[in-house]
Amino acid sequence: MHLLPLRKLQSAARLTIATALFAFSAANAAEVVNTATVSFSGSAIGLTRSSNSVRTITSVPAPAVVSFYSDGNFTTPASATAVGQPLFVAASAAGCNLDPAAIETLRITITSKLTGDSESFNAVETGPATGIFRILPNVPTSATTGRAGDGIIATAPNDTLTASTDCDGSTATTSILIDPGGVVFDSKTNQLLAGARVTLVDAASGAPASVFGYDGTTPAPSTI
Repeated sequence: MHLLPLRKLQSAARLTIATALFAFSAANAAEVVNTATVSFSGSAIGLTRSSNSVRTITSVPAPAVVSFYSDGNFTTPASATAVGQPLFVAASAAGCNLDPAAIETLRITITSKLTGDSESFNAVETGPATGIFRILPNVPTSATTGRAGDGIIATAPNDTLTASTDCDGSTATTSILIDPGGVVFDSKTNQLLAGARVTLVDAASGAPASVFGYDGTTPAPSTI
């Protein structure tokens, strides 16, 4: 029997730890599998042994989502608003919660499609480790062209405003429409009709319809 010197056997040892990551996006979780492998090699023998695999389930933050809301309660999403109305913007971004003991901030940029105005705001986390960031108190809008960096979104009727934020290597965006307003015109002559009044009617009853403002709760007139 030929025996390798112990010193030579030790110098030929190699330890390898293999890690495999399996992500389950539906459950926002990932399985990490660790396996250790020890191998000996020399002029006369070769030996490889693997350990058991150790599996660990770890959470994976959901992708960031940025949203417009109808008011400062941040409960009802908004898809439209009007020039001069404030914007209420928040992001759900657990991946940007880097320090679980601190209240952090997240940069959110809002851009107007028509005016080109672009303003950036610090959204503040609602508490340590919540991952919910809000621009407080709100974002003002105006039909007057201002200056870059004034914190006011210059917009116009029929505009589209887009909010975006970068978090954990990806960008989240969302948009809100600005009420186009409108005019009443004669369907035969295409002439504008000054002083016209428009009434929204309930199709089922024929009575004036129940109308609400952009927040979805404040009553608004059915005739304008």
